[in-house]
Amino acid sequence: MAKKNGRILILELDGIPIAAETSCEISWSRDMIDVTNKSSNSNREILPGLKSASLSVEALIDFAATHGGHTFATALNNGTSMVFVLGDGVVGQTEFTGSCYAGDFTMSAANEDVVTWSGTLEETGAITIQTIS
Repeated sequence: MAKKNGRILILELDGIPIAAETSCEISWSRDMIDVTNKSSNSNREILPGLKSASLSVEALIDFAATHGGHTFATALNNGTSMVFVLGDGVVGQTEFTGSCYAGDFTMSAANEDVVTWSGTLEETGAITIQTIS
């Protein structure tokens, strides 16, 4: 089984990689609708419901960067939709794409430490899973 170094998997927003990204994550789920009834013989029965996904990113603050924390915070403030791509850009590999909105933004500046930011993106619409060609 091929393994992947997390360093090569990056998050892009509107076609531009997040500047100074240190980690990213996608979480995808589907709600389940309970359709259990008296004829279910005490067995739970379900149907698939709504799908949802969120992405999270952590990065170092670089105020001079083209696509850093300030860009993310501005998108959150303005309610701007963005297109995300999560993948490594290598032909033949899998990537996730879709539209999203910034859901939260946090900047951390501890004494004698590097300034970082983190944020969460909430997917809107469908996510496409595709092989890079």
